Amino acid sequence: MKALENLDLSTNQLSGPIPPTIGKLGNLSVLNLFSNRLNRTIPSEIGGLTFLTDLVLYSNQLHGELPDSLVRLKNLSTFSVFSNKLSGKILAELGKLHNYLVGDIPQSIGNLQDLEYLDLSANNLSGGIPELLGNCYDLISLNLSHNALSGKIPSQLRHLEELRLLLDLSSNSFSGPIPQLDKLVSLLVLNLSHNHLTGRIPHSLSKMIGLQFLDISYNSLSGSVPSDKIFQRGLFIGNPDLCGIALGLTSCDHRSHKKHKDVLIAVIVPVVSLLLIGACVVTLLLCCPMKKQNSAYTGSKYMGNLESLICRMEGRFRFEDIIQATNDFNDTYCIGRGRFGSVYRASLSSGHTFAVKKLNISESSNFLLKNRHSFEQEIKALTEIRHRNVVKLCGYCSTKGSMYLVYDYAEKGSLGKVLYSEMSSVELEWETRVAIVRGLAHAVAYLHHDRTPPIVHRDISINNVLLDYDFEPWLSDFGTAKLLSLDASNWTSIAGTYMAPATKHQVLLKDILDQRMSPPTGRAAKEVVTAVRLALLCVSIEPASRPTMCYVAQQLPARTNNQISEPFGAITLNCLLNHQR
Repeated sequence: MKALENLDLSTNQLSGPIPPTIGKLGNLSVLNLFSNRLNRTIPSEIGGLTFLTDLVLYSNQLHGELPDSLVRLKNLSTFSVFSNKLSGKILAELGKLHNYLVGDIPQSIGNLQDLEYLDLSANNLSGGIPELLGNCYDLISLNLSHNALSGKIPSQLRHLEELRLLLDLSSNSFSGPIPQLDKLVSLLVLNLSHNHLTGRIPHSLSKMIGLQFLDISYNSLSGSVPSDKIFQRGLFIGNPDLCGIALGLTSCDHRSHKKHKDVLIAVIVPVVSLLLIGACVVTLLLCCPMKKQNSAYTGSKYMGNLESLICRMEGRFRFEDIIQATNDFNDTYCIGRGRFGSVYRASLSSGHTFAVKKLNISESSNFLLKNRHSFEQEIKALTEIRHRNVVKLCGYCSTKGSMYLVYDYAEKGSLGKVLYSEMSSVELEWETRVAIVRGLAHAVAYLHHDRTPPIVHRDISINNVLLDYDFEPWLSDFGTAKLLSLDASNWTSIAGTYMAPATKHQVLLKDILDQRMSPPTGRAAKEVVTAVRLALLCVSIEPASRPTMCYVAQQLPARTNNQISEPFGAITLNCLLNHQR
């Protein structure tokens, strides 16, 4: 079959080696063999398939080193081999390689100028980033985090002007200054945290106008944080010599007076210490008889201390403004209720509108002991998240027996509300529905693959998906979110009702879609077919057959070769599972 262009044998029970004779299929552009039981090494003959754009071999039992011949695959844009047992040094073909790769990233990677996604995270790669990586002009996402890379970050990365999703170099041993990256004006996420970077934060980063999340925490940076708006979205903690108006940093004014204070402290400390010792003795003598009485108010004292725990992320509001906008949380402003509390709409005089979740709690010490850590974990997770499809936490406060979380307001409300409204067939066209699914896939992929530690939501439902005015989806409600360490073993407790369904595969696709709408046609039909096929894979009975959300997010846009050979009304679920459309 030498004219064959697309070969998909994925999600079966194929075993044994990949036959070397596959190299005779010279016109092959797509080769999908993922989710099988294939073993032995990848045959070098695959390197002769020079028209390959997609080589997907993940979730098998392949082992050994990658064949040198793969460097000839100049047209490769998707290369996925995670969940195998590959070893040895990395070659100049790159994709999704979560295995045990060691050694340097070769300079010859610069020859892969059609490469779009490069993820080499969580390996044991060493050496520096090759300067010729800056020649991969079509790169959209670059993730080299959690390796043993070192040296300076090459300034040539600024030439990757198509880089618009992710640049993650975190958890390595990079040193030297942050390079000029001002040409990456479309980049959404920049993570350089947990390295050994030094020097000042370059003002040129303010030119990266598309940046939604900046993390340069836990380095050795110095000086002040620039006052540009773009830096108000960043994380800077863990840089002892850095100052500025940012979470976890001291003000620069405070630093300027530090030397004078050190002199005063050297004189005053001995005197004050003696006074404090005397005061402590007197306090203990006075308070001991009342010890039992005071213990009953531990919970209230804790809540009182938290009254000052107010976060104003961008200086846009005060908690007092929220109280005034909701008339002290009057029921008139309530837009939803749940078992943990209520949600209020707060329209401030500044013109901003927020959704405020009021969590009713008991002031008993028993509640605080059980829930304080969970609440703090939720806050920590939310304040670090920056993604266009994850609802933004704008502020938080705890006072008077209640906890408050302040979010950006979604004009359309929940997906469940819109989906089951009478206008859903008009407002939620097929293209819009696929776009919502695609946005959520990118949100979950970000939480699973681009966060350290990864975040598992554990309770995603149509009521936890919010829609803005343009029907852009926001994943929300991390009340049951679970932060997991990479080596954690506590994957047992599952919230919600997820279960892999025993679907009858001969059911027609058109019969499981929204019957209030006409079946999709044209490009919309192709996109629905792709979305449903991926959804079926995600709920496969075999866990090993379920793709990662990173893969799903990459596959959701309908490809040009995603043709439907039979009429849409004749497509069955079994057909979707057995063929890549």
